[in-house]
Amino acid sequence: MEQESMKPCPLCGGEVRIHRRTDGQVDGIVCDECLLTLEAVNILPEWHTLDELVRRWNARAAVTDEQFAMAVHDGEAWQVVRTCRNIGFETGDDFKCSACGEAYNESDDMAMPASRIDWCFSCGAKVVG
Repeated sequence: MEQESMKPCPLCGGEVRIHRRTDGQVDGIVCDECLLTLEAVNILPEWHTLDELVRRWNARAAVTDEQFAMAVHDGEAWQVVRTCRNIGFETGDDFKCSACGEAYNESDDMAMPASRIDWCFSCGAKVVG
């Protein structure tokens, strides 16, 4: 199967490249301009395959109207935006993504209140509802 081509950065429109560790393992995709990065994290080993990482990069959520406009090219969406819900109330977390299960608490070293999270920091899904 032919590898899917990577879309430009959703934040700045810059060119992106595959980042590899010194052992050749896929480590992530990074924008050359603004350094936005989608990491192939250890908790999701299937992200270490290049095809899956590129698929996830191309499916990342646009979190503002301006970013959404960048996700549309010639009037066609690249891919349907993935969505999630905050299920933190079920687990005692301030925020927990229903798509990937990653949790965030306001006491963590993050400056954004959980009530203002509109996309998952881990998987990039747009928070709805």
